[in-house]
Amino acid sequence: MSEYPEHDKLRAVNGVSEDIYRFLSWMDDKTEFRLCREVVLDDPDMDDPTVFLEAGGEDLKKLLAQYFAIDLEELDAEKQQMIEEL
Repeated sequence: MSEYPEHDKLRAVNGVSEDIYRFLSWMDDKTEFRLCREVVLDDPDMDDPTVFLEAGGEDLKKLLAQYFAIDLEELDAEKQQMIEEL
């Protein structure tokens, strides 16, 4: 590994992550399918919590970074370090 481990991880999954990103973007634009997250409202006045789906959530790039275990804050710090070394 180099002195930029997050960039190494990103480079290792670059093609696969781009394919996944393009597919999910296409799905959102061209179909009726949406990525949603479950939201639970636990109202003390109700016997059971209310569960509903909320479209969106985190953006796709953040989700892919999380999936591939890439720390975006550390990635940005590495970018800053690269710039400073120029």
